[in-house]
Amino acid sequence: MTTLDTFYILASLFILANARSVILTPMDPIIAAGSDLNLTCTLDASTTYTSRDIIWTTSFDKDTDRIDPSQIDIISDSEAMLRLKNLSMANYKDQYHCYLPDSSSWHGTYVYVGMAPTKPTLNCFSTNTNDYWCEWSEIENTNLRDTYTFEYEYQSSWRTCPEPVGKFRCNVLREDGSRIGHRVRVNVTNYLGSVSTEIYFDPSMAAIPLSPSIKKVKERKRYLEIKVELQPDITEKSSLRYQIRYCKNDTDENWTEDSADNNRHCDQIKIGKLAPYTWYKIQARARFQNKSWSDWGPTYHAETGRNNNKNKCGHPSTPSYTIDGI
Repeated sequence: MTTLDTFYILASLFILANARSVILTPMDPIIAAGSDLNLTCTLDASTTYTSRDIIWTTSFDKDTDRIDPSQIDIISDSEAMLRLKNLSMANYKDQYHCYLPDSSSWHGTYVYVGMAPTKPTLNCFSTNTNDYWCEWSEIENTNLRDTYTFEYEYQSSWRTCPEPVGKFRCNVLREDGSRIGHRVRVNVTNYLGSVSTEIYFDPSMAAIPLSPSIKKVKERKRYLEIKVELQPDITEKSSLRYQIRYCKNDTDENWTEDSADNNRHCDQIKIGKLAPYTWYKIQARARFQNKSWSDWGPTYHAETGRNNNKNKCGHPSTPSYTIDGI
């Protein structure tokens, strides 16, 4: 007998010694919440036991967590079936085992209970009328692995997300600068189904600039000249409008807003009729023409009456109204 013959004999004996006498089916099933499930335990011809001898449990220990015999049907001498009714999301990854009485063989499985995905929310945003990003979120936990796919329409065809950010966001940088609205959608799929949410989005109509900051202030005795700074990726500056609000440092946030109509697209703004030699808090915000305002930017502190340089843009503006407590 050669060494190779010995190897094959030992391998065969190992396989026979470890062959299962019981087989549980189906293995690791995935079912929808509210469904029924039947698990079948089948004996092979090598055992002298019958299906009435099979022990069903919900744990690895055949002597604990035994299942009520009323849930078990004897199909034949070699087959027994466990009936599970109206399984819920709480039954996710429950385990079931069937054993021979002497524990010489057993087989077990997990049961995965979940649901098909529901339509996700989908919202898109832009800060420069060209590039944009979209975000989405799941409505309900499905208990299963959900796969999200974002797509946007381009020249009558659908393209996948060019720059994913995590699981729930996509950045779309439009190099063509077309600023044309189009359809976007997110598809979500799992083992039990798929669904999609689709919307129309036009960044040129929906863009809200980032909050501007105040880059520089020229301080006069009774007015301030303010230079507003926006994000560098804005190219459509001709449609921008700016607004300033200010209040004395020692007041309780009683802001006065200048009139946005006076500022047009000029990023240098003058506010007048101020108290001399007084510290003021100043903030700015911006919008594209006839669109929504950005949030107010960070606070800048300046004092009137500190230099006498001339303003390069606009005329002193008169406060249009006062907002208290903002």
